[in-house]
Amino acid sequence: MLALGMVFTTEAQQRRMKRKPNFTPEQKVELAVKKMTLELDLSARQQKEITPLITAQVKEREAHRKQRMEQRKSGKRPSSQELFAMQSERLDKQIAFKKQMKEILDKDQFQRFEKMTHARKKEMRGKMKERMEKGQKRRMMKRWMNDNDDKR
Repeated sequence: MLALGMVFTTEAQQRRMKRKPNFTPEQKVELAVKKMTLELDLSARQQKEITPLITAQVKEREAHRKQRMEQRKSGKRPSSQELFAMQSERLDKQIAFKKQMKEILDKDQFQRFEKMTHARKKEMRGKMKERMEKGQKRRMMKRWMNDNDDKR
């Protein structure tokens, strides 16, 4: 049992070390625009046009994250209608962002932007799958420990 406790403690410490630093929204925007500049070879004009778009995305993401955290603390779960409305709104915003990016970028840059977006989505799906598998392993380990405690 002591060994299992040490394993869980070590895992928790490793997870904390992997966390990203807490950047301000302005810092997040600056880094995102710089990454896009490197990937897409943006001009100064394009950087100025993209910055407000990224700023709006970062602020919305932060507000949405805070809202989710409050809902988790209160134990309130959104209804299926609320989930549908949230997903619909998110997709509408993605469509609008894509349209604006298409206006700012030239054809080649937009194609690279699309590839970047798809690669990022694929990477996020992989990370989500990994987190889900880790969660399942933890739940199985807890069940196993509880079952063994009950037998004693």
